[in-house]
Order: sequence, then C-alpha cells, then structure tokens
Amino acid sequence: MAAFSRNDLDAAIERFHPDVVWEVEAEMSPEAGTYRGRDGVREFWQTWHDHFARFELVVEDETELDDGRLLIGVHAEGTGMGSGAPVASGTFSQLFEVRDGLVVRVGLYASRSSALRAAGQAPPA
Repeated sequence: MAAFSRNDLDAAIERFHPDVVWEVEAEMSPEAGTYRGRDGVREFWQTWHDHFARFELVVEDETELDDGRLLIGVHAEGTGMGSGAPVASGTFSQLFEVRDGLVVRVGLYASRSSALRAAGQAPPA
C-alpha cells in the first residue's frame, strides 16, 4: 500500500503473482470489473493516479479470516490533479488471497459486509 501511495507501481506489483486476478464490485468504482495479470492491475491503479496529484491509501484495520484471506479496511485521501481540491473516500474493503508469498486475488468492495459476503462469511449482526 505504501508503494502504491507513492505511485511506485513497479514496487507495489512485485508481491503479486503474474496471473493475479483483481476484481472490483460495481458499487465500488466506475472502473468495476475484473483485471487480470500484473498489467491489468497496473492499468486499474494507473487510472486513479492519472486523476490525482496525490492519491494515498490509508489502512484502518486488518482481519485475517478463518481461511487465511486478509480483509483490509482502507480509505483514500488525495488531491485533485487540476483543481488541487482535497479528496477523501469513506472506508472500503480489500480482500486479499495470498499463496506462496504472492497475492493471487484481490477483491475491492464498497463495504466490509459486502466483502464478508463475497468471502462466504456472514457479517456480524
């Protein structure tokens, strides 16, 4: 996340499997869909960096699920490219699956409950 936030996409992608799958739910972004491989993930990331003079992800919480996947709550902070206006998002969730030390799948969800449902786990009542 730190490498992504400083726009060092080469360093950020190093821990990703070459065939990584990056899924973005429709409620999360206009760029919703499935991105495949490191080039696909880099393409998705670049769309965000192209629109902001500064774009940073801030980790709010991390939870390891029973099956080993990692659920991370984050929010974004940034500065508009042309306007210089500050921008901040609400909290959203990223669900990471890691195998042999490399990220093989990531899902981006508008809420923690959406991410938990996608993981096959019922969110707390």
